[in-house]
Amino acid sequence: MSSIDTLAALIRLALESIRAASAGISSSREQTEELRDELSALGADNKAAQVGAIAATLDDQQARAARMASLAESALAAVESLRGNGGRHSGSPPAVTTSSRPGAADAAGPSITRPSMAPDPNRKPMGPPERPNGKASKARSIELQNGAAALLSKLGYSVQQSPPPRGTKQPDFVIEGKWWDCYAPTSAIPKNVRKAMHKKVKDEQADRILLDLTDSELQPDALRQKLAQDPISGLKEIKIVRDGTVIDFYPWKKE
Repeated sequence: MSSIDTLAALIRLALESIRAASAGISSSREQTEELRDELSALGADNKAAQVGAIAATLDDQQARAARMASLAESALAAVESLRGNGGRHSGSPPAVTTSSRPGAADAAGPSITRPSMAPDPNRKPMGPPERPNGKASKARSIELQNGAAALLSKLGYSVQQSPPPRGTKQPDFVIEGKWWDCYAPTSAIPKNVRKAMHKKVKDEQADRILLDLTDSELQPDALRQKLAQDPISGLKEIKIVRDGTVIDFYPWKKE
């Protein structure tokens, strides 16, 4: 086994351990939140507050585990890129990168994914588009997903559709070297949209969401208010697609 193979195997082992720990933390957090709610319903507010503090600590630990997993994935991608052709892969997207905790600015400020190329109306995403199958609602979702990928590609973003799996997960895209999942809601209720995005992040499907509002009357200001009241731990970025435009929605711009 070559040194590259050995290093890649060690990183994969570490990544699986991190994911297992994250799953355990997630399960503990859910049980803690259930206990908090039960205590609150019984009127034991002081104990409910104490248990709530434990849940918040577990939430922070889960976010840390997610960051560690992202770093391990980046390291694995960097090692894999060393195989053949001097580490260069023609036509491949940039290596997967990571940023700081979602919504929290590091010294360089919030991380917003920017296009690396000039706009080109003839540019197409790399990789095969996902093929619709099954019921009509799923087919519509895939249609919007493929359309969003095409739009970002034309606007200058490096977009890879149907990328290799992220461990056991299968995000929709790699955009500028970062994992993204597309979500095209029909609901206009901020709480429902927030819940669906939270599940994607919590399940480690992706920590960046491309939110296609073509079929939704959701108002971005209403969603912003909901997310400000109830942030999604682990969320790094949201871009909104609507009316043929792409909006850098989250992290929030400084007022």
